[in-house]
Amino acid sequence: MSTSSGLGTLPAIEWSRFQAIAERFEQAWRQGKSVDVGAFLPPVGDPLRPVVLRELIKLDLSLRWQHSQPRTLEDYLKEFPELGSAQTIAADLIFEEYRVRHRYGDKPTLEVYKDRFPSQYTELQQLESNQPVTQARLDPTPTSPQHATPLHSPGPLLTVQGGQSQLMPVGGYRLLRRIGSGGFGEVWSAEAPGGVPVAVKIIFRPLDHEDAKQELKALEMIKRLHHRFLLQTHAFWSLQDRLIVVMDLADGSLRSRDQECRRDGLSGIPVAELLRYFGEAAQALDYLHSQKLVHRDIKPDNILLQSGHALVADFGLARTHITQRSGSAPLAGTLPYMAPEVFRGKVHYHSDQYSLAATYAELRLGRRPFGGDDLVEVMRNHCERPPDLSGLTEAEQQVLLKALAKDHKQRYRSCQEFVQALEQALLERPSPPPPRRWRSGALLALATSLLSIFLVWVIVPRFFRAVELVPPEPIEIRAEGEGETIRIRATRRWFKDPIPLLFPDLPKGVVVSQGAVIPADSDDIEVQLLADRTARPGTRTVTVRAEAANQPEVTFPLTIHQGHWEPNWEVVPGAEPVQDATGKWYYRQIDVRRGGQRVRFLLVEKLATDDPAISCSFYIMRDKVSNGLFQAAVGDPEFEKLLARFAGCHEKAVQRKWPQPPPDGAKDWNNLPMLNATAAEAHAFALWLGGKLPTDSQWWKAAGARHPDWKSPGPFRPVVRPLVAVGIPQAMPMGEDTDDVGPYGCRYMAGNGLEWTRTEHITNADWTERLAGQALPSNIDILLTGREYHFPQPLLFKDRDDRPRETERFSYVPRGDIGFRVVIELR
Repeated sequence: MSTSSGLGTLPAIEWSRFQAIAERFEQAWRQGKSVDVGAFLPPVGDPLRPVVLRELIKLDLSLRWQHSQPRTLEDYLKEFPELGSAQTIAADLIFEEYRVRHRYGDKPTLEVYKDRFPSQYTELQQLESNQPVTQARLDPTPTSPQHATPLHSPGPLLTVQGGQSQLMPVGGYRLLRRIGSGGFGEVWSAEAPGGVPVAVKIIFRPLDHEDAKQELKALEMIKRLHHRFLLQTHAFWSLQDRLIVVMDLADGSLRSRDQECRRDGLSGIPVAELLRYFGEAAQALDYLHSQKLVHRDIKPDNILLQSGHALVADFGLARTHITQRSGSAPLAGTLPYMAPEVFRGKVHYHSDQYSLAATYAELRLGRRPFGGDDLVEVMRNHCERPPDLSGLTEAEQQVLLKALAKDHKQRYRSCQEFVQALEQALLERPSPPPPRRWRSGALLALATSLLSIFLVWVIVPRFFRAVELVPPEPIEIRAEGEGETIRIRATRRWFKDPIPLLFPDLPKGVVVSQGAVIPADSDDIEVQLLADRTARPGTRTVTVRAEAANQPEVTFPLTIHQGHWEPNWEVVPGAEPVQDATGKWYYRQIDVRRGGQRVRFLLVEKLATDDPAISCSFYIMRDKVSNGLFQAAVGDPEFEKLLARFAGCHEKAVQRKWPQPPPDGAKDWNNLPMLNATAAEAHAFALWLGGKLPTDSQWWKAAGARHPDWKSPGPFRPVVRPLVAVGIPQAMPMGEDTDDVGPYGCRYMAGNGLEWTRTEHITNADWTERLAGQALPSNIDILLTGREYHFPQPLLFKDRDDRPRETERFSYVPRGDIGFRVVIELR
């Protein structure tokens, strides 16, 4: 029996990838572009490719027959041999063609398929028996009192031409203007009978599409629910195999309101107004939860505004609550707002609270609290890393950290409790005193005046301004370092006693190495600050308080660097600190300055103490070494000295003239990867930059490979998406090949040339011998990794063991297709 597409068995991440591809495919159809199924497929070897191919063929069949561009399965068999033959093609694809032709085309009999696909005919009959194509897919009668018969003719569903409104063929609704559209559907401003303003939502997908079914299921669940802060649904029905939903018309959304405020020069929605909206949305969500429903797609676009109030909308993903006992739920929602448990296939009432908190943080900060350039990075940030809430008050951050807890059990008991905590952190002020009679007020005023005179003339001379502190200079310390000394000065008035110093808000992992007390006979003291491995990198403001009569305070900036830190390193602005499996903290990205160049390095952290892939966390260059960067080293005496030492190690490693940029096109030449260095020259450059060539395991780890020996589940996967620099006559300038990006952010690893890497046999002692000019060990191998740009397909993880291996006696020969990058090991 032929196999089906297997959508139901897809892991959560693969299901999200499939949805994104299907969205782009349908978007291309709506834009009237020439649509080629092959252009949307994952590369050959990707486990998702067979699933996507079958599902896109189903979509393509439906859309082409609707637009009078009929195709048959034989056309796809010729274009995609991987589908098999007429004897082996999946029966669900055959049935899809039969169903589409009955809906939009020539309505063939089932016997026609007996001649074309005899091997699958029995299974085809069974499919027709279970899902007869003449069966109605949805009751065409709307839930409102109006009745109409749905149209069956193919073609555009609804149009508004010449600026004129159009009366819908069902329900008497008059479309006025389109107010929004996306990959799922579009929304129109409309009038109900009697001139009542409403919104009409049209779902693009056919009624038997999974998304349309889910929308219908959600509508059935919520149609009897009523709450003043829930967007009310008036009616829904089918029309031309599409789902139509009529609902309240809103004035905008939190997203549009935020944009409006920022256009007016504000930092966003005023906090009091924002809290009011979130309080109302929280009431609506708690009501849903009381009805055993979870929304699952809370975001700024789905909290609408109407007459100054918030309305929670878009219930297409709503579903009954699934407990941890009941098991898993399909991955659904919008990635930047999804709770960690949702990525693991779980859903809980508190998942909506997490999304609400992520929405609030984004609107307050003007950015998302969890960054990420692709699905894997976004998922890891939500599941493993703390949110970036810098810029908010400490009290506000603490509330959000609880609502954004990785474990849903640690969040607030309800959405309203979360918003109440925000209000308490931001808006509560001491209550004003009750009104007093004139006589008591006059007496109080007189008493206050006498007390003020007493303080000024009696108490102040003894205590006021007894000591003043001078703000210390900014200080930088390194985690697990030797510590740094800071000088704290005091200006004494009349206070002659020793002055103890307190540091009430030192960051975690930072300590004062000795008792900090300014002696009675001195006005300053040197204090040493130390940071252990638990100290999180970053810059914070630290308070120093003198325990004198008036307890003066000053602050100073304290910058904590990771344990391994060099003077020529710089933190990338906004780079998030991350803690690896050994408990050490590192910056996610750093820049290394050398020879007037700034080179971006990315962290690949050790995720488990027993991870056999890498012995320690390390930094790796985001991009390959470019011609321009290599030229910065040429002529540097230190680089020349390294080259001379390498030349002393091997007779073939002779000095040579470097290629120079051409008179014209120098800019592109500088951005091209350096593909002409020998392995020895690459080694020398890596040492000049402050690192080494990557080991084979480091390179593949940075690319995102998961090897069975590394205790990672699953088979080898493609390195990146299919659009990479392969199948071209020459290397591509860096910065143009934007799709070749791995999970850690490394670029150009699936194409744009081979790369030099080293085996793990090169030890630190080997490097010492190399620099000393002694004979090299005979067991040092140089591996060529990556994929040449003239190859038609990008590198796959399964290609890992099918690479050429170069030994030292060949590694000094220059070749024009091998580049390299540099790693910095963090021990």
